[in-house]
Amino acid sequence: MDVFKCEDCPAVFSLRRNLTRHVRQKHSQGEAERFICDDCGASFSRFDNLNKHLRERHTDPVINVLCERCGLGFSRQKLWIRHRCDAVSVRKDARKRKNARQGERVPKRRRHSNDIFEPSALIS
Repeated sequence: MDVFKCEDCPAVFSLRRNLTRHVRQKHSQGEAERFICDDCGASFSRFDNLNKHLRERHTDPVINVLCERCGLGFSRQKLWIRHRCDAVSVRKDARKRKNARQGERVPKRRRHSNDIFEPSALIS
């Protein structure tokens, strides 16, 4: 397997294109190429980061997954799985803060149980 080493720092890459990108972003003289968002002016050193920004900040998300407990919608299943909130945790937050002020141990935030995170929850 080939190894591509940066001449300016200890970075090592398995692909030449990754070394080339690294050198352009980290060690180029003068101003490196920037990708600018036309909507808000945000600046990115990589085109894929600009595309990610455009998807996340400037497009209306398509709701593909709904939380059955609290009704929140998510565009990606990964975000939905990360969510896993307890629908009653909002009411419990005030009680947790009160318990903490009284010196009691504050329990960790409860999450939805895994059994409700089934493919049947996906919106068709």
